Amino acid sequence: MVPDEARKRQGEKMKRFKGEKCWNWKGDNVGYGGRHRRIIRIKGSPKGFICSCGKKAIHWSNINHKYSLNPDDYIARCMSCHERYDFKMGFRHHKK
Repeated sequence: MVPDEARKRQGEKMKRFKGEKCWNWKGDNVGYGGRHRRIIRIKGSPKGFICSCGKKAIHWSNINHKYSLNPDDYIARCMSCHERYDFKMGFRHHKK
C-alpha cells in the first residue's frame, strides 16, 4: 500500500504532464472519445446539471455535431432528450 504522502507527491507530479505537456497529446486531431473526455475535464460531469426537460442530465450533447473542442458547443441533456434531438436533427436514424 502506498503511503498518503507518496500518493500526494505522485499526483502533483502528474499534474505537470496534463494537456499539451502530455506525451500523448493530439491537439485538434483528438478523436470522438478524446473530445468528450476533454469536454468533461473542462465542464465537469454532466450529471451535475439538469436537462431542459427537468430531468437529471447524463450526457454532454454536441449541438451541431461538428464535435469542436469549444465547450460552448455542448449542452447537458438526459438520455431521452439527447436521442430525440439527434433523431430530429438527422444525426441518428431508426433501425429498420
